[in-house]
This record gives sequence, C-alpha cells and structure tokens, in this order.
Amino acid sequence: MKELALWQKLRHPNIVQFVGVLKQSDRLIFLTEYLQNGSLYDQLRKKGRLDPLTAVAYALDIARGMNYLHQHKPHAIIHRDLTPRY
Repeated sequence: MKELALWQKLRHPNIVQFVGVLKQSDRLIFLTEYLQNGSLYDQLRKKGRLDPLTAVAYALDIARGMNYLHQHKPHAIIHRDLTPRY
C-alpha cells in the first residue's frame, strides 16, 4: 500500500503516469497512462535499430525520468531494472 501511495504522487513527463489499481481475486492490476506509440520494446521490435538522434533523445528522456526519481524527496527512489522487457 505504501508503494501505491507513492506511485500516486509521482508526476513527471518522462515517467509513465500511474492511474490506479484494480484488485481481481488474488492479484492486483496496475493501470497506467495509454502510450499511443507503444512501449520502448514495441518501438525497438517494430523499427529494429533506432537512428542515432532518436536513440540519444530516448536515452535523455530515460535519464531525465530516472533523475526525477533519484532526486525524489524525502527519499530517493531507485529503479532496479531499466530493460524494456524481460
């Protein structure tokens, strides 16, 4: 419940927005904003390699989002896995 309360407070253009949570029997379903162009994984699968300018733009966006989390007050948030998909 603490994690859910924290997710609700996070607001940054480079972080997927948490909308809410559904409880279905024995599991929780996290609802996030709709990403019109899909996930990073979807983009990489569809386009293959990214052109250098797009790759740098994506890397900067990810870094900005991570910086926001790391600078979060009163406690930093550390994201342990930045891979686009398992």
